[in-house]
Amino acid sequence: MQLELFEVEAKEEKSEVRQKKCIGCGEVHPETDEYFYKAYAYESRDGSKNQFYMGKCKKCHNKAMITVVQLKKKYGHRAYGNCDCCGIPHTETPRGMLYLDHDHTTGEYRGHLCDNCNRGIGLLGDEIDGVLQAVEYLKKVTNSEED
Repeated sequence: MQLELFEVEAKEEKSEVRQKKCIGCGEVHPETDEYFYKAYAYESRDGSKNQFYMGKCKKCHNKAMITVVQLKKKYGHRAYGNCDCCGIPHTETPRGMLYLDHDHTTGEYRGHLCDNCNRGIGLLGDEIDGVLQAVEYLKKVTNSEED
């Protein structure tokens, strides 16, 4: 095939769809709007559009949200009183409220926590092992300072 002077040969665009493993159910789905909610999207300097999707598939995300909504209805969203972990009164927290804490695997209610305890436990893996590792670390560095 011979091209005319200003004619450009059409290139086939690759429409490869990446696969993404759901952190909820572990199933692998195409990384598309059909299976995942968008976390955010942006246009880069070169004009290409980039989309990033949530870690859980829509099915798992919706299931988790239903559980959280049910827990909030049963135990309250804006909890008042003291943090079930450190005991600080809700009036001394930055937002003046406590957060509903639940097991992310089973959805079981665990109590109401201040922001610091809620984020701290979450950042330590939301499991006893993570908290115990932090305790062991603090014991180790505290003992080495005393020597």
